[in-house]
Amino acid sequence: FGTGGRTWYDALSSQRSMNIEMPAAIAELIDNSLEHGGQTVRVQIDMSREVGNETSIQQSIVVDDGKGMNAEKLADHLTIGFHDEDEDSERQFGKFGVGAKYAFLNNCTKSEVWSKTLGGEWHKAEFDLEDGYLKQPIDNMYIEIAQRAAELGRELTVDEAADLIGGL
Repeated sequence: FGTGGRTWYDALSSQRSMNIEMPAAIAELIDNSLEHGGQTVRVQIDMSREVGNETSIQQSIVVDDGKGMNAEKLADHLTIGFHDEDEDSERQFGKFGVGAKYAFLNNCTKSEVWSKTLGGEWHKAEFDLEDGYLKQPIDNMYIEIAQRAAELGRELTVDEAADLIGGL
């Protein structure tokens, strides 16, 4: 298996053409809210004017009163394929763990998700398609991680790998 110098940016950008319109993307986020116990869901869409009198969305915000996510689930929430099935939920819309991620990839380049569980602390997960580490060739990342692991004589922790990739 070879990546041919491709980057994570290339791989993720290829997923941006699935034609998921903004109304469907917002509906996906509302579905997630309802599936996880949300009774009240508020949507705010901030519009901006562009050249040629075209109106575009500057940002959208979805706020709910659902169960929330702890820090671990919140990080997993941005992983394509992750779906945290709520067996107690009367409403189960999601199945494959791609809806919110593809909705994001098709409509924006940056996503921030804030969440907390009842009585818990607020946590934030962020994904920015313009982050420089995504534009590094995948081959180089794997080589750097493998070399550092060999130097240490053990596997790298997730934090060590993240620090190494961030420094490339």
